[in-house]
Amino acid sequence: MRQPLQRFLTTMNERGLDRPEAHLMEALRVWWTDRALQESPDSVMDTEGDPDRLFKVMKEQVEGKLGHFPGDRDLFFQWYHLLKDLDVIDSVTELVRADRRHTLLLPEMLFSTFANRIRDEAIPPRSLLITEAEKFLPWLKAFVESNRDRLITLTTERWIMHKLLELAFVGEAHVRIRFQSIYKPMDLPLYDGIFSVPDFGGRLGPAETHDQFWTNETEGIAAENLVRHLTEQGILHLIAPAKLTFGGAGLARLRRVLSKAFQVGRIEALPEGSLRPWTGIRAYWITLSKQPVSQVILGRLGWKDGNLSPEMEQSLTPARFADRKDWRVDLYLADSQAELARYQASDIPKIKLKEVAEIFRGKSIMKKDIRPGEIAVLNISNLEEGEVLWDGLDTIAEERRKVRRYELEPGDLVMTCRGTVNKFAVIDRLPRTVIASANIIVMRFKEGVDSTWVRIFLESPVGTALVKSFQRGGTVMNINPGDIGELEIPWPDPQKQQRLVEEYRREWEYLRETIRQAEERWKNKRTAIEQQLYD
Repeated sequence: MRQPLQRFLTTMNERGLDRPEAHLMEALRVWWTDRALQESPDSVMDTEGDPDRLFKVMKEQVEGKLGHFPGDRDLFFQWYHLLKDLDVIDSVTELVRADRRHTLLLPEMLFSTFANRIRDEAIPPRSLLITEAEKFLPWLKAFVESNRDRLITLTTERWIMHKLLELAFVGEAHVRIRFQSIYKPMDLPLYDGIFSVPDFGGRLGPAETHDQFWTNETEGIAAENLVRHLTEQGILHLIAPAKLTFGGAGLARLRRVLSKAFQVGRIEALPEGSLRPWTGIRAYWITLSKQPVSQVILGRLGWKDGNLSPEMEQSLTPARFADRKDWRVDLYLADSQAELARYQASDIPKIKLKEVAEIFRGKSIMKKDIRPGEIAVLNISNLEEGEVLWDGLDTIAEERRKVRRYELEPGDLVMTCRGTVNKFAVIDRLPRTVIASANIIVMRFKEGVDSTWVRIFLESPVGTALVKSFQRGGTVMNINPGDIGELEIPWPDPQKQQRLVEEYRREWEYLRETIRQAEERWKNKRTAIEQQLYD
């Protein structure tokens, strides 16, 4: 950080003004005062050198907009001369970066890839909308300067950022700054190109959205809101979390609406870690437009020369894509494509897990909660090769009535929803009272449903690909119970289920016995060899 800006921050923090919003507010106060002076150039030199006159200008022309100044004339005089000649965008960027608890800036490669994509479009976009522009602060100046032939609109829903952006781009006739939320009905015109990375995972109430959207989730609201502001040839470039591609309820309704009213052009998985430190959630680059497309591209992006480039792609006809209930890209890129195609084309009945099971996540257990007690806790480390290692369970000292909703029962199928590897096990016995941890999803099936049958399918190549397609996280899994309930499993007649389960159990026991005998033989032979070492 440049020395003047660092000195400004130091003096603010020494006075207890350590909130990032306060830093931005006082910097804006300085720059607004300087602008007021520049509009009266005859008095600039005299005023800048006089603390009393400078303070008076600020009080008369700026304080009414920003509120009371938290200091005296000498402090303002000091701050003014530290900041007045600094570039607004560069300085705001440094102030934001100085406090990671505040606005996190998104990686440059997202913005540069968007710039490259609009440059390569067959019909160059004449008007562009970039939402929540503060997420891209370091890259805005260069983008604005290299796109002077386009009308660019930048939005923000933060008042202070709105005023700072107005100040930063004053005099740029092709730039518009709008104080606008993308999570509420918008008063904006239509655009040829829109780029947006909405907030992930937020939920809003009807009073906030005026009950005008198909979903209450921020990424879905943004998608629906923004696509309404496309021209006939416009394209929306949306960076969205994995949940948007497969989520149920409102997100499922939204996908149906978007598929009918608009054209999905591309859905591409971003590389692992693309949005860090902003988020570690898996994300996708989705394009939507009004113009018909000849094919829908489903793919995976990778790094190349500082930008995102296609690593793997599959294409579908728009008609075939429209038949799908979800937009799960991973199913088209999975290694088990042949098996997936065979499964999807088969006539065997299929049913969603949520229709035959109660599905819930276990209890969040903190390290400080682990202590000797009557309640045992099943965690990821207690699952190995499809079985529960009962001897290694942690315990907590808690009343049973308080954890009953997480208590396991014989016949439950458990699966890991965190970590790096999917593990499954069927609870065949319970030596004591055991609850599942928050790293475990429990499936409690209705009468007549064999848990082992479901486990066999979920551990198969097809089942593994289907489970992975519902993953929200990156390398570290994050699977939601509600999402996994949407997974369809094959549902043959009970006789076939029973026959295959019995065959599976029989062969599994044979494998275990064979391994036991081999280990016993190895132990005996090794002992015999060791006894002859010194004969």
